[in-house]
Amino acid sequence: MGFQKIAQIGVPAKNIERALQFYKDVLELPLLFHTDSMAFFDCNGVRLLVSLPEKEEFTNASSVIYYQVADIKEH
Repeated sequence: MGFQKIAQIGVPAKNIERALQFYKDVLELPLLFHTDSMAFFDCNGVRLLVSLPEKEEFTNASSVIYYQVADIKEH
């Protein structure tokens, strides 16, 4: 299919401050940057996005995996 690697995994969180503490302090993942609603960590070259759900119906959603491809229009 032309997938090169997993570029990013999105994980929903109900509380960003608590998630920041867990991923940064407990798991010791390097924090790339964060805002009021999301945080990005480096997980050995794969970016981990922890974010508040955009809509209420996504509160209990599972993780989202983002694949990197050379040319998205080709697929």
